[in-house]
Amino acid sequence: MRGMFVMMAVCGALSGAAQAQTDWLSGMPTVKQVESAVQGRSERDTAAQTSAVLQIMDGVVQSLSPKPFDADRLAPDVKRRLGEYRAARERIDARETAKFSGSSCEGDHCEKYLYPRCQQKYVFSPEFYRVVMDRHFAPEWQRSWVPKVHGTLWQRALKLPAGTTLPAGFGDGPPCSGRVAGADYSEPGILDYATAGTDIGLDLVASLLVGDVRTYRKPRELLDDVMPGLLLAAGAAVMLIVLALRQTLRDVSLDRGNARKLVSSAPYELDMFAGDIQGYSRGIETITTVSGGQNNTPVTSSSRSVLHERFFLVGPVGGEVEVKLTDADSGARDGHRMTAAWIQKPGKTGGPWLFMRNHTMRTTMWFGNNAKKPYGLRSWPVWALAALFVGTCIWIGVRADALRVVKDGWDVTGHLLVWFGLPALLVVASLFMWIYAVRGRRLSRFRREVDERLIPELDRAAGL
Repeated sequence: MRGMFVMMAVCGALSGAAQAQTDWLSGMPTVKQVESAVQGRSERDTAAQTSAVLQIMDGVVQSLSPKPFDADRLAPDVKRRLGEYRAARERIDARETAKFSGSSCEGDHCEKYLYPRCQQKYVFSPEFYRVVMDRHFAPEWQRSWVPKVHGTLWQRALKLPAGTTLPAGFGDGPPCSGRVAGADYSEPGILDYATAGTDIGLDLVASLLVGDVRTYRKPRELLDDVMPGLLLAAGAAVMLIVLALRQTLRDVSLDRGNARKLVSSAPYELDMFAGDIQGYSRGIETITTVSGGQNNTPVTSSSRSVLHERFFLVGPVGGEVEVKLTDADSGARDGHRMTAAWIQKPGKTGGPWLFMRNHTMRTTMWFGNNAKKPYGLRSWPVWALAALFVGTCIWIGVRADALRVVKDGWDVTGHLLVWFGLPALLVVASLFMWIYAVRGRRLSRFRREVDERLIPELDRAAGL
């Protein structure tokens, strides 16, 4: 008797375990429920959605059944439900395929290819999985069993909020909504291939926007959303680059007929004053810098000397100009005859020194940094381009987060900054290195022109 009770207990336990393994089946929809719930835009769309849902249910049964999966060893009720799913799907697919079995069309747009494409469109859509989940499974069933279902699409669908719908226009037009009035289903032409190539290119650009960041909607949706902003940002970048390149078009030279006149595409003039040096004085300033002494760090000091020169140029017919120089070491002294030249904007008096010609010593002292001013090279276009790039990356990340293309938009921003920041930096750096090189060559040419044409004329005018 005791043995019989033990056997009855074991059988009851096994029966309870088997029942627990199939608890999920009661929450699965029947074929009739699936078919009645689908309302497509066309007969083909309805069939494709129904077939896709049945294929999804087939996958759910396989995921929740004991492993390794073997259809012949399933519980009777599970095996019967799986057979119903598969039989219904085969019936629907065969019916839709038979409609065009005698078609001789072999083009890419042939109607016989539209149904399987439409069906696969739904099968590979995380949003459609979310719709199916909300339509056929109760919230409690979703929490208990969906995390155990295998497949990336299911996991992506689970992360979408409840109530998510298919993207706007998802089922419009071919391949899901039948023939479009006036559409050409003949062999594709050059325009068709060009359009397909454009789509492939846009899909590639969209994939570059998100890189390896996990997506929950198609990256193309993000690209379509940010495309107007990207075009505006590209236009702004082109304008900044044009402004930067415009600086390389600036040139400075001496007038062909008058070597004392400056010809410049920037608003600058050349002014000069010649006279004898009087009241020359010089002094040396020592600047000492002390550092350290905190947190037991050793005290260190460094010194440097700065040379200051001051004198007056007194003209032969009156007038004088005060000259103050720092670290120039002009080699001048009282009695030397000198011409000082500076650049100034029209209507202004005085400006930065350009060069000083000591006629007595036959030497010319150039002020290199001041000589660069007519070329007007500024760094603000670089900073503007950098700010535009970073701002665009952040904006794309915000849009990706708002559209729920990714879980966190900052991942997209980081991807763009890392993968596109360095190439953008190299392009901008190369651009401005070229601008600096052009400016250096033009400055050297201008100095050579001054040495060859203006300096001899100034020496003759000085009587030396």
